[in-house]
Amino acid sequence: TRYTFTVTATNGVGTGAASAASNAVTTAATQVISFANPGAQAFGTTPTLVASVDSGLSVAFSSATPGVCSVGGDGALTFATVGDCTIHADQAGNAGTLPAPRV
Repeated sequence: TRYTFTVTATNGVGTGAASAASNAVTTAATQVISFANPGAQAFGTTPTLVASVDSGLSVAFSSATPGVCSVGGDGALTFATVGDCTIHADQAGNAGTLPAPRV
């Protein structure tokens, strides 16, 4: 959506004339990540994580539990030990799109 703004000043005497309209600005679009929980995995497997975002931009994965698991640049999940692995899916946005809420 494109917006322009004007400004007025108000004091005890009254309200002054409106300023000239600002340059138009466009609000950034929101986006949502779809990332299905890959479920329980057996130690030694290397599943590939898949997520998408409705903006079409790329999703980045990171491990919140690096002592248990890590994610490669290709989305391959690697386990370092048995335990609970927590993965984050993020999309930072760009000039026309806001960052997506982390999943």
